[in-house]
Amino acid sequence: MPLEYFPDDFGRVGTPGAAVEELTTALTRGIEELSRPIDAIKHQAKTVTVGISRGDEALFNVPLVRAVLDTGTARENLAYKDMKALQALDGAVEEVVGFTRYAIDGATNGARIRVVAQGGLSKSIPSRTSANATLRGTKNTVAMERVVLVAVGRSDGRPIILVPLTSKDVAVGIALLHVRFRDKLDAGTLRSVLTGYRNRYQLIRDAVAETNSEFKEEDLANIDVLSLLTQPVVILADQLAAKS
Repeated sequence: MPLEYFPDDFGRVGTPGAAVEELTTALTRGIEELSRPIDAIKHQAKTVTVGISRGDEALFNVPLVRAVLDTGTARENLAYKDMKALQALDGAVEEVVGFTRYAIDGATNGARIRVVAQGGLSKSIPSRTSANATLRGTKNTVAMERVVLVAVGRSDGRPIILVPLTSKDVAVGIALLHVRFRDKLDAGTLRSVLTGYRNRYQLIRDAVAETNSEFKEEDLANIDVLSLLTQPVVILADQLAAKS
């Protein structure tokens, strides 16, 4: 089952470390009931799970993850896979300049969306949801796919990161971050960013191969970061193929 269901059963954020802890607790209890000697096993399990849990907890200190939580988002509504995506994107973001947190009411088809919190730049930007509360467009895509999305505003050209907020694997809200991306990054950093965000590194690499051209990772550094995150992969592949 997806980790998104974990908070409903255990009352805390679903991460691999939390799942291992619950499994260890359940197994330990079962072994104790069978009256088996388990001191060594418990010690070994504790050593493993403490290390994993610390790694999970570190995700909450990633600046982009922290920015989403600072919108008023509850930890249990932020999926582990989305925190990992934000961790990857963090290396490409220079600054978060504003946020809007939306609540989604009703089923995805015909659902309604409303603003529940704003900060920074967002306070000066009128929300289109006040005129039409129907969940539509890019926000509807994020709610349906339940995957972090980097986009550019159609009307103002501002770069944004849209983060689905979920419960029981259903989108109950969206955190929108207004961000300023770095203009350029070295190829190694771009590989990390693009690999962690929707597996774009592999998609771009495969698309270049379709053009019968050689993929040269260093050529990624010649394309601005926002384009690498938002342009269609086939367009990026054509640009990279032209450089080879």
